[in-house]
Amino acid sequence: KTLRVLTGGAANCWALANLGPMIAKGDHSPGFMVKLLLKDLKLIMEAASEENLPLPGVAFSQQMFRAVEAEGGGDLGTQGVIRAFEKLANFKVAD
Repeated sequence: KTLRVLTGGAANCWALANLGPMIAKGDHSPGFMVKLLLKDLKLIMEAASEENLPLPGVAFSQQMFRAVEAEGGGDLGTQGVIRAFEKLANFKVAD
């Protein structure tokens, strides 16, 4: 129900419309893997550091994806990041 409300309003976007249903079903099959996103985030953070540019949002994302990888989720799709949020909240999203 929540997903239907979000995708029907201003919050709708490609990621929500396509990955939201997968998250709701607990489907973490890869389109783009966590380990590859972490490689990209590392490059972004290195470039930002060279320019003394703080990117707290990117740093937070990197930490959440690292948590997923540390639990063996490097080959999951990027929607697998929900696992880190579930662990923090002690709440399971998928049925």
